[in-house]
Amino acid sequence: MMRICSLRLIETRQSSIAFRHLANTASEFLPRRPNPSPNTFLLHQILSGARVFRGALPKCIRSFSVTAHKSRTPIPPPAATTETDEQSYKFHTAASYSPKGLQYNPERDAWYSDGRGGHIVPKKPKLRSDAGQDAFFVAELGDGDAVAVGVADGVGGYSSLGIDSALFSQGLCVGMASAAWKTPVNKLDPRVVMDDAYNRINDEGKIRGGASTACVGVFRRNGRFTAANLGDSGFMILRSGKVLYFSPPQTHSFNCPLQLSAIPKRYHFEVHTDLPRDAAQSSHSLCEGDVVIFATDGVWDNLTNQQILRCASEVMLRVGAWEIGGDSGHGITPSLSLSSDSITQHGVHVAIARSVVTMAKSASINTKVDGPFAKDVQRLFPNEQYRGGKVDDICVVATVVVKNEAAARR
Repeated sequence: MMRICSLRLIETRQSSIAFRHLANTASEFLPRRPNPSPNTFLLHQILSGARVFRGALPKCIRSFSVTAHKSRTPIPPPAATTETDEQSYKFHTAASYSPKGLQYNPERDAWYSDGRGGHIVPKKPKLRSDAGQDAFFVAELGDGDAVAVGVADGVGGYSSLGIDSALFSQGLCVGMASAAWKTPVNKLDPRVVMDDAYNRINDEGKIRGGASTACVGVFRRNGRFTAANLGDSGFMILRSGKVLYFSPPQTHSFNCPLQLSAIPKRYHFEVHTDLPRDAAQSSHSLCEGDVVIFATDGVWDNLTNQQILRCASEVMLRVGAWEIGGDSGHGITPSLSLSSDSITQHGVHVAIARSVVTMAKSASINTKVDGPFAKDVQRLFPNEQYRGGKVDDICVVATVVVKNEAAARR
């Protein structure tokens, strides 16, 4: 099998990455054959077409044939888990987003829950997400028994084949929300949720093609949190003013993340693919006052972990959800007044999501301050003059963990 690479074109203002970098990077993925096949010729046409311009950065696309996808072994269902009543938590969740090229409107571009359960978003989905090629979902299951959340980032390079990956990422989130909703809570597993949604896209055949990264998390009322991340979207856990955990990105090479993908049958590509089983899975124990942030690479490419921590800390301290000192007399601790009602009253989860999007949006269009993406370009391509942020779609889902007082009184 050969690997097919195309480009996700990133339009920048000051970048001068030369075409030779595109050719050198793409050549790694071209089959070493003296007489190229028609498929290889099509690939060369994509790589050398009019869409390639000075200032583009390489972005690989890994695609697959539908028949190859259906032949692989499914992910085995997880063993049922037993919930304990030692601790009971509620998860207040909010999302905010801003597609590239549009001004961010915090009031309009947001969704949030009241922590009571029973929500599923998107419920009646649009074909295309309001977040551009990014998308998200939130499924609050039962009476707060569990919450499943996730983000997806469509790969824009498929536009060279006339395919809008926004439909793929939105369809993936719709499928993941549906899979989480229909699965018994004690059998809910993020990687299986991702796998079910991916199979649904390919089995139904309603989406022409495309590709997307995906990051999915499942919160259980006993504080157990499991996540599966495929690609360069990701999540981080914040506790008492510190970064407790950050999911490492999964990439094949620079600017080439692992991704779920589909390609129309008419292209007849027989190629490798990334699958939900390739997602990195992790498990964590959460505590009262923890903040978990999911985001697409429009955030991670423009903000450092410390900048995101600062956004969340400012909100948590301002509303009194975290406090300096506390019982220990030093550091930052969850406030004794932290409650589900106080989180809802102050809209803490909403404020955190909006704060991170606001900072990421500002950094993405800043031409003078180098973000993480620009610093990576300068490190890998030292002769280039890439400066500033990286313009991209931005999507954030923020969850604040609070003790369930109602359960504690029972």
